[in-house]
Amino acid sequence: MGSRYALWVVSIQTLTDDDRRTLARWALACAERVLPMFDGDEAARAEIRDAVARTRAYGAGESSAAAEIRKRLVGVKAAQAATTPAGAAAARAAGQAAAVAHMGAHALGAAAYAARAVSLADPGRPEAVDDEIRWQLADLRGAEREALRRLPALGADPSGPLGDGLLARGILGSTIRRIQREIGAGRPAGEVGLTGRLVCAGRDEAEIVLRHLPLHTELSRAEPGCLRFEVAATEDPLVWSVSELFADRESFDRHQACVRASEWGRATAGIARDYVVEERS
Repeated sequence: MGSRYALWVVSIQTLTDDDRRTLARWALACAERVLPMFDGDEAARAEIRDAVARTRAYGAGESSAAAEIRKRLVGVKAAQAATTPAGAAAARAAGQAAAVAHMGAHALGAAAYAARAVSLADPGRPEAVDDEIRWQLADLRGAEREALRRLPALGADPSGPLGDGLLARGILGSTIRRIQREIGAGRPAGEVGLTGRLVCAGRDEAEIVLRHLPLHTELSRAEPGCLRFEVAATEDPLVWSVSELFADRESFDRHQACVRASEWGRATAGIARDYVVEERS
């Protein structure tokens, strides 16, 4: 496909730099609650302390995403030095928090690994996990909650950590699903969301998407009632992930009518869609 496609490989799980800096505080707060469980050697502890300091600096605007991305695997390395499963999970929570500079979805990973650390440290008290998740939700500030709401549902998009990998399994997955469900509970009744994939049959269809998508995105985001509109390429150059959110059924239906009548709609009419539409009652 050539280098033209590389310009479009931006996951909807990345979020904006402002959103990622906003989420860094909450992700770090989740991780720091369980870091006393980390039981690695002093070298690993120093790595964790450095990751915490860098994440805090990034959230405060004192570090760049590029600088942090180079060190995003620190949690994985530190976890290998842990001597208990709870300690390893705590290290991974810190690593997920540090990785927020790279991709905003890692904030949910930090919360999930913190919950896992709690469950491993006190397996006889399942209510401890509930308490931890309640604390995580209560600690969310308004802007952080809004940033998290811009992420796709767990398992709906393959272009980041919220795909069907590790974070979708076991207590990690159940924690993230609960957080996403709870922050969705604050949405006004009537919001309509669409998620899924645009699947091209070959290079010719992909070229059509590349040619018409910028204007389609601009026009869609400008429509009354549009709360979110993201169409992002995945690692497969023939597949785009789609995430839309409209304030109510009327604005969603109006958008669909605009799409059918638009140049984008006519040009892409033959391209396969795999969408799920959900309306909050």
